Amino acid sequence: QEQQQQQPMVVVPNDPQYPLQWHLQSNSAAGIGANRAWTRTLGAREVVVGVLDTGHTAHPDYDADRMLGGYDFVSTVDTSGDGDGRDSSPLDEGDFCVAASRTSTWHGDHVTGIVGAATNNSGFTAGVNWNCSILPVRVLGRCSGLLSDVLAGARWAVGLPVPGVPNNTHPAHIINLSLGGLQACDAASQAVFDEIRAWGAVVVVAAGNNNLDASLSFPANCGNVIAVGAVDRAGNRASFSNFGSMVALSAPGVDIYSLGNTGSTGPEVASVKADSGTSMAAPMVSAALALLLAVQPAVTVDQLEVQLLLSLRPFPAGSSCIAGSAVLSCGAGLLDVPALLGMPAIAPISTSTST
Repeated sequence: QEQQQQQPMVVVPNDPQYPLQWHLQSNSAAGIGANRAWTRTLGAREVVVGVLDTGHTAHPDYDADRMLGGYDFVSTVDTSGDGDGRDSSPLDEGDFCVAASRTSTWHGDHVTGIVGAATNNSGFTAGVNWNCSILPVRVLGRCSGLLSDVLAGARWAVGLPVPGVPNNTHPAHIINLSLGGLQACDAASQAVFDEIRAWGAVVVVAAGNNNLDASLSFPANCGNVIAVGAVDRAGNRASFSNFGSMVALSAPGVDIYSLGNTGSTGPEVASVKADSGTSMAAPMVSAALALLLAVQPAVTVDQLEVQLLLSLRPFPAGSSCIAGSAVLSCGAGLLDVPALLGMPAIAPISTSTST
């Protein structure tokens, strides 16, 4: 007898850039297996993922009926780029920074596209979650953003009241923060994350791109968040990814294809681009949790986190990620979406051969 790997059933969307999106597929060491998970669910419109980022452009690879009316929490006129402070338009006006000689990144489009770009529509890229609703919350503008705006945006996104801002009528079940910096988790920030957790929402954050212990990186160093590190296609820690005991798990974060724009300052032509960072890994986890909520809508926040951590796939043999090591930890394992959804592992099958 010889062992053969059973070939799983997968869904192959017709988006032209999908073949480049190795992170979605189950045939690489670190792929999250979304193409197999899609045989179980494509997500549900009732589940809302809030994306706190630079906002979004009018990219044609968004499903208009899935993009909820978000909000712009950038409070300073110079940073906002739209001539005012907070307003009801979360459009990305560009985050270019003359002082840093940096062009606009269209980071919000890239992150949002990873979560839920319009999929199987013969256009651009595929998202992890085909059907979830997306709540865009603009908290970053030109050059950077204020922590107070991020915290206000996080509270508003999950349905908590923010003075001077209309209540959010579509509260997010999961919010994604692919942002941060090297600073401590102050008491005010921790209080907000505690409040959000008690309110019943999940906060997923990027571990940071400093090649340092994540205990130094906000908001990964806060409690009541799920911090996500980045690995490459082979399942090795990405060279930039923060690490350590604050990292809960890792997901693909190198050469990730998603939505972009050609504009160097303001938006111009919608595009696709490859980018790398823990910012790319975090939204995969957010979207995967939204898939789980589609099939288990009554699951609690605590149960979501437990099921996520119990479903992780071990790092492949020879990986630079050493699970459980205080010196170099990429978290407890790799994101495995089929396992998260309770799908059985693909086991080798025996075949008889003549001798």
